[in-house]
Amino acid sequence: MKLKCIVCKEQDRMEKRRFCKKCYLERKRERYKITGRYTYNNICKACKKEFKAFVKNQILCSDCRKESFKYKMKANDYVYMWDGSNKIWEHQQIIKKHLKRNLDKKEVIHHVDENPKNNSIDNLIILNNGNHAKLHIFLRIKRIILEKNNSKLIWRNIIVKLTMWWLNKNNIQYWQNR
Repeated sequence: MKLKCIVCKEQDRMEKRRFCKKCYLERKRERYKITGRYTYNNICKACKKEFKAFVKNQILCSDCRKESFKYKMKANDYVYMWDGSNKIWEHQQIIKKHLKRNLDKKEVIHHVDENPKNNSIDNLIILNNGNHAKLHIFLRIKRIILEKNNSKLIWRNIIVKLTMWWLNKNNIQYWQNR
């Protein structure tokens, strides 16, 4: 016995389905137009505007999120040294000498005050890659919130405290010379 689609009455529908593939996809498209993707009405923590988000815990609107990416550090801001014929970042060389070992591939050096030219041993901490990325996301969001609320001048004063607070709050193990 051949099975018929209940919409177009063609006999090419699949077993255990009521529709042929063409009708099934068309119905799916129509249903998606009506319901769409679920969105949440959130308020941006930085600019205080209401925005639609696809994720419940999204805290920045798309404009503020794009603006936060301008705070990423550039590789050419770091101080370099020459080791024979190789170019090496100065902060890596300082940590190697202090620890008397090479860093693992999973270890990353973070400048606590986010100043890549400040390579004092007290300003450098070692984190793993994942925690380093999470820390930068946290700091980027906090910075854009502060700057949107006209607090640009206090960022340099609180960045060290914010970094240490986040590390301790999340029980993240790190190395620091203190």
